[in-house]
Amino acid sequence: MDMAGMLLDINRMEAWYQLTGRFNASNLLLVYGVAFLLGKSQEEIITGLTKVGRVPGRFEIIKSTTGFNWHNRLCAYPRCIGKLVRER
Repeated sequence: MDMAGMLLDINRMEAWYQLTGRFNASNLLLVYGVAFLLGKSQEEIITGLTKVGRVPGRFEIIKSTTGFNWHNRLCAYPRCIGKLVRER
C-alpha cells in the first residue's frame, strides 16, 4: 500500500486520491454515486474527491531517527498516541 494515496479508476476516469485503504476506496465510490445521482458531472465529482485530505494523525507514518517507523492506524489524537506509547 502506498501511504501517500491511491490511484483509483471510477467509471473509466483515473485519478490520484490522498486517501488510502479499501474502506476509503469504498467511501469514495459511495460519495461518487450519491453526487452523480444528485446531478453532478463526473469531472466535477472526481475533481472534488481528489482534494479530500486525510484527518491529521490518522494513517500517518511516524518516522524516527533510529530507523524504526510506525504506521499510526490506531488513533487520531496526540493524547491517544501518547497513551499508547506509555502503555507499551
